[in-house]
Amino acid sequence: SAVLSRDFVLAAKLYKNVLRSTPEDINVMSKLANCYIRGSEDRKALQVCLDILKLDCNNFDILNKLGGIYRRLCMYHESVAVLERALTLGKNSTDVYYNMGQTYKVMGEYVDAEECFNTVIEENPNDVLAYNHLGSIQALRGDHSKAVLSYSKALQIDPNHPILHFNIAASYEALGKFADAQQSYENAL
Repeated sequence: SAVLSRDFVLAAKLYKNVLRSTPEDINVMSKLANCYIRGSEDRKALQVCLDILKLDCNNFDILNKLGGIYRRLCMYHESVAVLERALTLGKNSTDVYYNMGQTYKVMGEYVDAEECFNTVIEENPNDVLAYNHLGSIQALRGDHSKAVLSYSKALQIDPNHPILHFNIAASYEALGKFADAQQSYENAL
């Protein structure tokens, strides 16, 4: 009930109480880490995830989750390292590549980020958000023509996505295509 009502502080307290009687319950520990993440307490989530890895060093979900935690804590190299470790487990690589692409993007490693999002798109050609990230990376690199193509592909999948309309508008504007930009801004609204 606490999680459903988004009271993550209370939910974390309740999970910690459960852990007093079963301190190595990975399922409860994982739920506690999720509460910390959702409550914007990444440092606490980090410690719980590291504790879980002591019990299960090949826990794919925790490794992938750690990639996001490290990224939000600006520990980018740790993020990439833990995500590469998750990839070796051979599970849902799409989630890992998506997470890794976001890390490379904030690091400014745009070529690596593009490769990650292209991998996601190869596995799931209908992933609108991967196209959006790809387009935003291309825009950051100054290649607005490519960005427009990426955003356009995403808009073919989800024609009512306001963020895509906004992003494509910004690229049209950068290209000097003001009529297209205006139409896309209006579509975003």
